[in-house]
Parts: sequence; structure tokens; C-alpha cells
Amino acid sequence: MMKTSTGLVLIVSQFILFFLTSCGAKSSKLNQERDAILKEISSYKKNLPYAIPGTTILITDIAIDNDIIIYTCKVGSEDWEAMSLATEVSNSDRNMARIINNVPSDAIDLFIKHGLGIKYLYLLDETGETLMEIEISAEKMKEIRDKVKMGAIQPFSMIEICKMELAKMEIHIMSLQLNMK
Repeated sequence: MMKTSTGLVLIVSQFILFFLTSCGAKSSKLNQERDAILKEISSYKKNLPYAIPGTTILITDIAIDNDIIIYTCKVGSEDWEAMSLATEVSNSDRNMARIINNVPSDAIDLFIKHGLGIKYLYLLDETGETLMEIEISAEKMKEIRDKVKMGAIQPFSMIEICKMELAKMEIHIMSLQLNMK
């Protein structure tokens, strides 16, 4: 589940890089650059909802709350059952490292420079219930990126994520079988 919502983050971060290179970087003031980034992120609302290719997941909102860019994702209950990770795994340094590695390093540098973090908010499509939140502050982003560079942690691989998802589905199937008896 967590692996699929980085598509729009990549699109937004690439546009930010282009925007700052062509316009905002001429300004010497950090606050002007930051304001330009926040304005561009806000402008992406007109492109929503954004369907994550190959899933039923929709990014329905991009908001800015203080120093956090919030991506609100709606997911159907069937996809959530099959693809969700345990909260402690999703909010682990290794999973955050995986998320950070899926965003261009120049964009991560900009987020850190301007004190901007990212947050994924997963809501159940049918009810709007909050399923999970993953938040990475700018400070945490820098800390995790530095740990990865030093070899202190490794991001989860796609194989590890798939194994966790399969194990969860196996437990779910076993539970269903027990209920049928």
C-alpha cells in the first residue's frame, strides 16, 4: 500500500525542482523560495483526485499544515486489507527511508532546506475513517537520509514489503477459514 502513493509526490517534487530552477532560484530570499514551493503545491489541488495507476487508491487532497505537506489518500476496504502494513512498520525508519528514496534527492534537499515534511493520510473510501498516518518531518527526513548514507539503516526493499503483505493476507485467510468452521 505505502509503495504506491509516491507517484504524485514525484510529480509534485519534479515540478518544484523545475519551478525553482527557472523562477524561484533567482531570488536570494529563502522565504520567497519556500512561499513559491507552497504555492505550487497548493496549485496541484486542481489535478485531484489523482488515481494511483494499477490500484483503486486515489489521492484526494494535498494540503499544507504549518511545515507538513499532507497527501490524503482514499483506499477501498478490499485494497486496504490486502496491502496495508502494520502501523509500527509503516512508521519505522526503514519504511520512511523507502519513501524518501522514492523522491528525487534534489527535492528531498529542498524539503529539508525549507523545513518541509511530508505526511500520508490514508482514509477508508467507504467511511472516511482514518486508517493510517505516516509523517516525516524535515528533521526526521534529514536524520533518516543521513543514516542511510552512513549505512546505519537500509530502506525496506520491495521484496520485504511484498512478503509482509503476503504474510498479512495469509493470516487473514486463516482467520476466515477458522470462522467458517
